[in-house]
Amino acid sequence: MLRQIALSVILTVPVVPLAAVAAQAAPAATDLIGGVRENAPPEVKKAVLAAVDAWKRAVIQKDAPALQRILDEDLSYGHTTGEVLGKAQTIERALDPKQRFSAIDLTDVAVRSYGNFALVTHRISFHFVKDGAPGAADLSGIDVWIRKDHGWRLLARQLTRLPQ
Repeated sequence: MLRQIALSVILTVPVVPLAAVAAQAAPAATDLIGGVRENAPPEVKKAVLAAVDAWKRAVIQKDAPALQRILDEDLSYGHTTGEVLGKAQTIERALDPKQRFSAIDLTDVAVRSYGNFALVTHRISFHFVKDGAPGAADLSGIDVWIRKDHGWRLLARQLTRLPQ
């Protein structure tokens, strides 16, 4: 009896081909960047990259109000130290008076969008002065951006050190 009920439920549920679901989830892929195929429409890519640039400016200028706007309340930042930082910890580190970022360069940037979410993969170089000594950190990363009422917000980031 249970088997007949399960079969009747399965037969009455509408079936949507996976290709149709995938087509709704994201536009067709276009460019291949660093092994990642982009799929973001031009207007989404432009808006997400503008948010990335705003984040870079805020970090370089130690602009706490801008960081408050750009970083999502639920931020999860997988740092290269192995720590997972929230929004408050991330802002605190960005504002550390012992360290100043002079430039942040992103290369191999690829943007993929899925509705209100965008994945940004990249290589990132932080140029800084810490305790009076210049330095640089060359990393690889993936960011998750979420579109909310007032634009794109950084929801998650994972950075890893490049192999030596």
